[in-house]
Amino acid sequence: MDIKDTYKNIFADIKKKKYFLVFTIFIFSLAAALSVFNPPELRGILLEMVNAIRMLSQDLQNRSLLYVIAKIFTHNAIASFIALLSGALLSLIPLSMVIANGYVIGSVVIPRLSKIGLLIPHGVFELPAFVLVCSYGIWLGLWPFKRGRIENLKLRLKQCIIIYVWIVVPLLIIAATIEGTLFKYMPGH
Repeated sequence: MDIKDTYKNIFADIKKKKYFLVFTIFIFSLAAALSVFNPPELRGILLEMVNAIRMLSQDLQNRSLLYVIAKIFTHNAIASFIALLSGALLSLIPLSMVIANGYVIGSVVIPRLSKIGLLIPHGVFELPAFVLVCSYGIWLGLWPFKRGRIENLKLRLKQCIIIYVWIVVPLLIIAATIEGTLFKYMPGH
């Protein structure tokens, strides 16, 4: 099978899982919309997250472009892999990640979009990768509800790995390259 056929099969598989994609996007959007209520209990957690990002940003300022890109890619690749494969635990972790990321985007990023508009170019690649791994992670978590559970789990894991390697990793490489380059060469980072 050549690369063209591989991608054709992958996109056919993604199309079969469109309801999982729509569900993931809906939950993400709902969490972002509900973030406007921003309960005080969650403000502290959000501030800790923002501070962690600030500290990482300060650490990366004096590093080479290649190091910055590799660091961003590695972080996102590991988080994506966890979101994907942890779905085997009845979809709980990828679903939680969708809600948490939607909430963070809604409460931290959207209100400051004019100030951090530079995040949009890499987000065009990173967000679809995130939605895809979480969608597949949620789909993976349904394995116990099918006949031939162990065989079904193996089949689902194989499909998840194929999506990760052929779609998610390339998207994350592009996103990390854009984000790292903007971080290193745009004023006011």
